[in-house]
Amino acid sequence: MQLLPQHLWKNLKNFLLYNYYTSIGKYKYPNSILPKNYYRRIIEIDKILKTQELITIRRSKKKENEIFNDCGILRDDVIIDKDIPGLSMNLLGSKYKINYIKYVPKIKTKATEEWNGIEAVYISEFFKCYSVLDEYSAIFFNVSDLHNVNIPYNKKKDDSVIQILRKLSLKYEISENGQIKSEGKALVEHVPIYLNYWHLELKLLDFNGNQISKASNQFNKHIVSFMLLQYLKVKAVSNPRIVIPSISKIDYKKNS
Repeated sequence: MQLLPQHLWKNLKNFLLYNYYTSIGKYKYPNSILPKNYYRRIIEIDKILKTQELITIRRSKKKENEIFNDCGILRDDVIIDKDIPGLSMNLLGSKYKINYIKYVPKIKTKATEEWNGIEAVYISEFFKCYSVLDEYSAIFFNVSDLHNVNIPYNKKKDDSVIQILRKLSLKYEISENGQIKSEGKALVEHVPIYLNYWHLELKLLDFNGNQISKASNQFNKHIVSFMLLQYLKVKAVSNPRIVIPSISKIDYKKNS
């Protein structure tokens, strides 16, 4: 009961400050995309994809005409290898709108920490934890094109490669035709952060199913490069309607 007055005061303070700063044009962060305590801690992507398609949107600081080449393929410098493990994106639909990509939560602040599913989030406590871009462009993907994707590794039998695989304790097999075979995987996961409930990340898994944080060896480099060249570059589109005629609402509330 002692927490109730403090809770009410925080709500009132947040309401007054947000409306005041919005009215004078100083802060305009979309309050609607902040986590709420009646939201699910995690949106289960696998479960939703069984009944509907999903679109993810990624921000680029480049101009729109610098994103895709004449063939509609993502240009080489738009997404690079080091960006890909943990690639940051957003789940489009419901509360998240296309123009919200101009709001950028600042790294190394609580704004980009993963939301715990319990704590109330007050925008008035984060006014200095984000920036607003004047120039930006949107890149869209069908989540099904990036999620639960197997990334094959096939190479002619080579003792030196096998030695490295064994040294790193990575799983592999030798096929009947003498090829070294293994497999990584890509997953799209919901990772809500304090300033954006709709934040997603592209997770890459190595041959053992462990998450890759960086391309630290030749096999991880293969997984990252394969994901970039075979999926991200060719599956990216400039308009979500290209892959999905209409964007469905997303079930994100508890007990719904």
